[in-house]
Amino acid sequence: MTLSKNRLVSLTIVGLKIGAIGYAIILTLIIISNLSLFNPNWPFGLFASFSPVLLMVFPIVIGGLFLSWRRAILALTLLAVLAFYPVLTFDKFVKPSAQDCLDVDCISVVAANLRHNDDALRRLSRSKAKDADILIIVEFPYDATQEDLLRLFPMNGDAHVALITDPNLRLGSRIAVLSRTPLIETKLHLEDFPISKVRHRGIVEFNYKTESGDEIKFMAVHSPPPKSRSVTSSRDAYLNAARQKISNTSNFVLIGDFNLTPWESGFETLPGKRAGDPRWVRTWNARKLWQRITIDHALLGDDIGLVETNVLEDVGSDHFPLHIVIHHKDG
Repeated sequence: MTLSKNRLVSLTIVGLKIGAIGYAIILTLIIISNLSLFNPNWPFGLFASFSPVLLMVFPIVIGGLFLSWRRAILALTLLAVLAFYPVLTFDKFVKPSAQDCLDVDCISVVAANLRHNDDALRRLSRSKAKDADILIIVEFPYDATQEDLLRLFPMNGDAHVALITDPNLRLGSRIAVLSRTPLIETKLHLEDFPISKVRHRGIVEFNYKTESGDEIKFMAVHSPPPKSRSVTSSRDAYLNAARQKISNTSNFVLIGDFNLTPWESGFETLPGKRAGDPRWVRTWNARKLWQRITIDHALLGDDIGLVETNVLEDVGSDHFPLHIVIHHKDG
């Protein structure tokens, strides 16, 4: 009995050490991502994407080392500081203000990736999205029509379907835009990815005029997911194309599924600041708790004020819908 107990203790200590070594290897991969040694930053960015989750696990790992390998605590702590530095110091975001929408012309915006799910579309219509001034639906169901969208989202009878991209399903991403008022200069820009052979995707650009007469430029995006080195390169090229289209204005909202977390180096090069602190919210994967990271964003220019930001309830997609309330700043 004594020998078995001693053996169990020994095996536990070995297991804790192996776990700590594995954790240290992941931290090293995150550090490589932070240093941007490779372009594109694949697959290191995938590990960096889970930095907040790994940061929460850190005390457990340290506790295991305290019981099994105390001399390694300092080294692992140093690795953790280097790996989690972007998360700990992240400041590329705007906090919601206490602005009263009775005093300014507020705009409620919802962006939702539905993954072509009919049930998700119906559930979205019963959520807070039905009260939005602008609704952006990425990957809406294949058989959904303009009439279906108007029926589900009447917006008090004032709804306008500004754009439904690609009725022939040529795009890698279907995007629909609904608004309570007619939008100005709605455009669809197609981006091609010949190297990765990813189907071309659209960037939707439109202007929204507030009741006070101010115009705000919107850009709705859905970039390719970083499933390989070549597709990651396509994602970066896609986001760079969106960045260039709004490079000369501070009066913009860049919103959608970026397939990029704030902890990857490419996020810092994007224009504007994120609506809300991404360290305390997760937008994907709604189906699997252990996979949850933040890849859906709304980036705001300096002329845009933020009143509210949150994610809506699960509608049956693998993404939570993103909701923001904004206004155009005076002066």
